[in-house]
Amino acid sequence: MKSRIGVVLVAAMVVSNVYSQINLNSSSINFRTNTTAGNSTYHYGDLHLEGGTSGSSWGWLYCNLINNNGNSYLYGPAYFYSGLNVLSGTKNFIQMHPSDSTKVIKYIAIEAGEAITLARGLSKTVSGSVDIILPEHFALVTSSDAPLTVLLTPENAPVTMYTSSKTKEHVTVVMKHSDYEEYGDATFAWQINGVRDGYENEQIICDTDSLLEGLNNPSSMSEKRKKMDNWAKKEMKKSKKLK
Repeated sequence: MKSRIGVVLVAAMVVSNVYSQINLNSSSINFRTNTTAGNSTYHYGDLHLEGGTSGSSWGWLYCNLINNNGNSYLYGPAYFYSGLNVLSGTKNFIQMHPSDSTKVIKYIAIEAGEAITLARGLSKTVSGSVDIILPEHFALVTSSDAPLTVLLTPENAPVTMYTSSKTKEHVTVVMKHSDYEEYGDATFAWQINGVRDGYENEQIICDTDSLLEGLNNPSSMSEKRKKMDNWAKKEMKKSKKLK
């Protein structure tokens, strides 16, 4: 009789300890309290988050920091508020191989010390010159303060050409007069590089601890960058992706 009482008492203590960590009687489950937040909770196996029986919502996972030591597979678009930092490796896109099902093609993103915007195309001079109207989206996201770089590659004729004017809305290209007289109008490929508006002075050499903690220095951010960050945070809160 005494041994049974002892078992009941031990079981009651275990249940009491569990309920201090997991509240199964509420509409939510709390794995940690403020006083035990420094401890760890381990889960082995798959973790499925669903939006309930109505089907009108999704299962959201909210956290301040994710430390994943394995692969992460995201099905659908991924939205990152306040930037994406890759500490090791590259940023790739993967495409299936058209003729070998055992292989894929991995293309690597261009990396630079600037937040570069780019537009490119093919044009032909008319009477020795042409005004290239750049896409509206390029002008909307490109800074007016950072310099533009224009690359020109003539095709099928050894002609010299240059830019007589350039803005983020349009670029005027002119052929050397003697080349125009000798070869006539020329077709050429062009590429325009700019810098993303509001990101002209990105800090390239950063403090290690601040970068790893995901911290931005508000004092070094442009007003346009702050406005963009505030907009992104507002939109993510609106769609319940950020608390």
